Amino acid sequence: MFWFFNISIILLITLQFINHWNLSKGALRIVYPLTIIIAVSNIILDLIIALYSPQLSGMILYTISNLWSIFMATKGLIRLRKTKND
Repeated sequence: MFWFFNISIILLITLQFINHWNLSKGALRIVYPLTIIIAVSNIILDLIIALYSPQLSGMILYTISNLWSIFMATKGLIRLRKTKND
């Protein structure tokens, strides 16, 4: 389980760096879907960690901010597709 957590965290941090780099370039077509992938992955990883170690059960509260990220990224993706079709 130790290696799973370490590899997952390194992968998520790398994806977040890529996401922020694309955000600085204004590549919203890449940023919105990548934000959704990162937030879903964070929810899954946080829940696994919280269930694996009862002392870290407070990590479940991060699910609220991750759900908000998914909602905002989905909203932005819909807006981006509407402007592309117009």
